[in-house]
Amino acid sequence: GENEEHEYVVGNTTYTYEVMKDGTISIKRCNTLDTKLEIPGEISGKKVTSIGDWAFEYCSSLIEIEIPSSVTSIGAYAFVCCSSLTEIEIPSSVTSIGFDAFWGCSSLIEIEIPSSVTCIGRSAFYGCSSLREIEIPTSITSIGDDAFSNCSSLIEIEIPTSVTSIGEYAFNGCSSLTGIEVDNNNKTYASENGVLFNKEKTDLICCPGGKSGSYKIPTSVTSIGDSAFWGCSSLTEIKIPSSVTSIGFDAFDGCSSLTEIEIPSSVTSIGDDAFSDCSSLREIKIPTRVTSIGDSAFWHCSSLTEIEIPSSVTSIGNMAFAYCSSLTEIEIPSSVTSIEDGAFCRCSSLTEIEIPTSVTSIGYWAFEDCSSLTEIKIPSSVTSIGDYAFKDCSSLTEIEIPTSVTSIGDCAFDGCSSLTEIEIPSGVTSIGNHVFYGCSSLREIEIPSSVTSIGWRAFGYYYDTEKYEYIKLDDFTIYGYSGTEAERYAEDNGFKFVKLSDLHSDDEITIRFASDSLPEKAELVTELIDTKSSEYLNISENISKYLSKLSEEEYADIKYCAYEIHVTDENNNIIQPKDKVTVSIPIPEGFAGKDSRVYRMEDDGTLTDMNAKVQGDYLVFETNHFSLYAVVNHNISEDILYGDANNDGIVNSADAVLIKKHLAGYKDLGINEEASDVNLDGAVTSADAVLVLKKLAGYDVVLGN
Repeated sequence: GENEEHEYVVGNTTYTYEVMKDGTISIKRCNTLDTKLEIPGEISGKKVTSIGDWAFEYCSSLIEIEIPSSVTSIGAYAFVCCSSLTEIEIPSSVTSIGFDAFWGCSSLIEIEIPSSVTCIGRSAFYGCSSLREIEIPTSITSIGDDAFSNCSSLIEIEIPTSVTSIGEYAFNGCSSLTGIEVDNNNKTYASENGVLFNKEKTDLICCPGGKSGSYKIPTSVTSIGDSAFWGCSSLTEIKIPSSVTSIGFDAFDGCSSLTEIEIPSSVTSIGDDAFSDCSSLREIKIPTRVTSIGDSAFWHCSSLTEIEIPSSVTSIGNMAFAYCSSLTEIEIPSSVTSIEDGAFCRCSSLTEIEIPTSVTSIGYWAFEDCSSLTEIKIPSSVTSIGDYAFKDCSSLTEIEIPTSVTSIGDCAFDGCSSLTEIEIPSGVTSIGNHVFYGCSSLREIEIPSSVTSIGWRAFGYYYDTEKYEYIKLDDFTIYGYSGTEAERYAEDNGFKFVKLSDLHSDDEITIRFASDSLPEKAELVTELIDTKSSEYLNISENISKYLSKLSEEEYADIKYCAYEIHVTDENNNIIQPKDKVTVSIPIPEGFAGKDSRVYRMEDDGTLTDMNAKVQGDYLVFETNHFSLYAVVNHNISEDILYGDANNDGIVNSADAVLIKKHLAGYKDLGINEEASDVNLDGAVTSADAVLVLKKLAGYDVVLGN
């Protein structure tokens, strides 16, 4: 009956079929060990008109097959992965060939498509790697997506006048294809020098994969389509005209011999995977009108040593520069607001990177396995650090997490084996699984009371690759507050826990100390020194001596205040801590945190810089001695090397170029404007750049005079 499956056996071959509504037969499956097969035209007196979906899938012994003239349709995946099939004859009765019909028939050398067929389905001949030639009849109106993808032996192909639609990636991976020729009478498509275009030649659709040497894109082209040059591994140079405004997805993916390419300033967008796997590309300049860099845009550009991202760019896509193993440095402009997942993953030569203050989030795997990265500063604009963000950054010795961060994702610093210390800011509420796992040089950690959850093996463990087991660091110490998540984690994992305590003063000064550093009933005593007192005058003299290199004008800009800070025991005796304690002093009103320093006044009148860090509204430092402390606000100027615009300690052509870029409107160049004003007229102008160039050319010019 209808829709019931039946079997028909001929020699070593078993056909499974069903009778359709019109009384004809559709072959559903075939099981054979034969190498040559002739499909029957009739079974039990009924015509075989259809070869169903998946009918001959994986008949890997078949070398030759003959389809009867009664068949009108070949279903999807009908001969998929018939890897020994070298020849097949499709009768003129067939009107449709389903998608993926001959997918993976890697031994198929030739095939003739009858003029009765009007459409070549999606991936119909995908991976037919031995197919050398194929003639598309004039009956064909559409060629589906990936129709001839990875037909690596195909040398040439002609598109007849009848074709009105060619799908995406239709000829991708045809590495021997040197030309695509389109009939001059075709109203939809055109070709020039073997390259496929739309009729108007404004869209470059496909450059054949076998094209080699240099190629110049016609000036009529405004758009380089998706996968246009995909896999053109023999092209060494591509010239893009200024008429082009967009570069599509995968446009130059796999152009492995391309060493350089100039993107014209007319381009406004670079699509996903646009230059992915261009493994010989050494440098590229992104034009200033580009606003976004797509996902994997420069993935695995393993020879790329430098790239300049313009200030017009606001987003860097997922995996954008992943596996750029020769990239040593990159400057992210302040226009960028987020670093997406895997953006710089496995950039193993990247030694440093500055994240601009515009960035609010660092995505998953953003800097994973950047094994040469020694330090990174996360700006206070960042609120979250994604999973695996800095995983296996094995050279990273220090990292400062700003107080703005509230969550640190799973495995964020997993495998940072050189990391010796880390400070968790007080705003963090959750620490994910394995965050500091494998940080074998990290022997202690302080957990703020704000943390309410700590994930599995977050710290204090590493993985022994020889024993294939998790190893606990026996001498690992956790500092935290009593009754908090830190204490629970320490107890659950058998780590030493040192209780922290805080003391506060009326001046809003706080000290944080380990329980064994000060006695239980200690009291913090602070006093803001009166500016009219003799003690204050003495402090002023000492500061004057310490900052004696300043001019009178510079010294007049200095602001400072001083505190007497000490701790007393229950008998009101002044005591000193046994170990270092952390002191937080509020930034005085009118002081700029970035320009403020804290000094300890020593008994001999000298000043010791406490290297205080700005944390929120406080200056924070460590000390093992309570004394008199001065907070000094002044941006102390060093000797200026005029002309050294980039602060690298020398004056060269790079400084002149930087000044010119500054004048051209480039943003966030890190230019030292004071050093760039070489004629001291109070502004950086083209005259300054000219003076620098004259100096470099040997003219008798004095910079900064």
